[in-house]
Amino acid sequence: MRNMTKSNLFLFVLGIGLIVGLLGDVVFAQSVSLTGMAPGKTKLEELLKSTPQRLPVSETFFEGPVDPEIFELGPGDKLDIFLWRPTVTQLPVEVNAEGEAVIPAVGPVKVAGMSLAKAKDAMIAKICERFSGAEVTVSLREVRKFRVHVCGAVMEPGSYLLPATARVADAVWMAGGFLRRSRAEWDTTSVIVASQRRLRVIPAGDIENEQRADLLLFERAGRTDANPLLHDGDVVRVPLKEEGPSEVGVFGGVFSPGLFEYVPGDRIEVLLELAGGIRASANVQDAYIIRADGRRVDVEDAVLHESEFQPGDRLYIPMEPERKRFGTVTLKGEVTRPGSYPLEIGKTTLRDVLTQAGGTLPTAALNSARLVRAPDYEFRQPEKGRLLRPRDPGNTLEKRGAERELTAALERWLGTTVVIDLQNDNSEDIVLRDGDVLEIPGQPLGIRMLGYVNQNGETAYHPGWKLNDYLRAVGGVNRGGWKSKTRIVKASSGAVVIYSSKVRLDPGDIIFVPPKPEVTTWSQIKDGIVVLSQVATIAFIAASLK
Repeated sequence: MRNMTKSNLFLFVLGIGLIVGLLGDVVFAQSVSLTGMAPGKTKLEELLKSTPQRLPVSETFFEGPVDPEIFELGPGDKLDIFLWRPTVTQLPVEVNAEGEAVIPAVGPVKVAGMSLAKAKDAMIAKICERFSGAEVTVSLREVRKFRVHVCGAVMEPGSYLLPATARVADAVWMAGGFLRRSRAEWDTTSVIVASQRRLRVIPAGDIENEQRADLLLFERAGRTDANPLLHDGDVVRVPLKEEGPSEVGVFGGVFSPGLFEYVPGDRIEVLLELAGGIRASANVQDAYIIRADGRRVDVEDAVLHESEFQPGDRLYIPMEPERKRFGTVTLKGEVTRPGSYPLEIGKTTLRDVLTQAGGTLPTAALNSARLVRAPDYEFRQPEKGRLLRPRDPGNTLEKRGAERELTAALERWLGTTVVIDLQNDNSEDIVLRDGDVLEIPGQPLGIRMLGYVNQNGETAYHPGWKLNDYLRAVGGVNRGGWKSKTRIVKASSGAVVIYSSKVRLDPGDIIFVPPKPEVTTWSQIKDGIVVLSQVATIAFIAASLK
């Protein structure tokens, strides 16, 4: 009987623990739902969300005046005929489904497939046959819309209605853009798997007169000839992209180096346009090509643009060495002669420039000098490794809740700025760079107080003060603050450290008190019951062993 009672007690305690755990999960899920967390989306919903939303073509936009020598008329185009003699008359005319413009009192004129200029001549000649000595003007009033078929590697193959001013890129856009595939299932990133350079435009029923389109060349270089105009019933075929040996590359002295899909007949001139053009510092005379079989072929400057590429080729254009030797540094604030001074890159130090400027004034706050450096350079002192570039706040702090306040402060306050103590003998050995700005204030920088303190903002710096001293100065930590996890952002390096008595506070430092972890009443009750059930289970086991 005693053993049975112990078994029942064990089962009872275990049952309570399981029920509490299940109820906690349900309540927690409900509380998360009530706080506004959106439910997970299905794969279909994600696909629909990623599909570009396109408006139907209801208006026609022009790149400029229609060129009468190029624009071809077709069914649906609307024209105006102005008859000036023997009487003033306006006759609206529309090209019908048979490709004819039927002129009242004159008759039909076959104009479909003709350029606008030739169609005008044919219509005027027909009118003058009917009315001797007539003066006539013909103008295009409204362009037609026609159907174009887009197939192959696009998101939504099909037939689309486009205006007569549309180009191949418009048809691809209407079809949802180039086909993309995620790198892996549920991956949020995707890559284009369609060819952007080998598109084919096939006229209706005339496969022998197809055109080629290179939308990557159009995008990179603005070449409209690579994005041809469409015609009635054209079929736009978008193949899949070929990779590997069929790619060619341009590297070195260009603005956008990389690998590009190869198209038969590619010349270096075209690939340089894809790569953004040649930099001014490029050494074109020493350009060379590495063939797919490893052979090196030197390319003379005179024939660089005429040379043809082969699949797998790589063009290399060396860069001229950096010749910049001199620059400028600017001194502001409490110096004898503020202003801009020349420097020799890689040689001039802070001590040299301060000497040129006549040194600092007696009113200078030497422990609060700020050195502002252009962001293009790696901010460090190679000789001593003492000044480190400020870290990216996104890599060191989670951007949630009150942390966003600290992140914003880091971006505003630090950036590429560090605080230097000129009383330190080693500080004047810093090697300066072109564009540096040194600011020496008349008052020491304060300490910025952020986070869960009663008074956010800057407070005066006091040598020797510890964390508690600064907290008292701003009214202390409020109820939601987590004092033991206070962070210090060092103005001299941008490093973020947890405060301890060994951390010295210097001018310009940031003190940030983070929030305490969120703990709900239910979670406390749940944890307490689970702990009690575990204790009861241990007690039961101990009693069973006696």
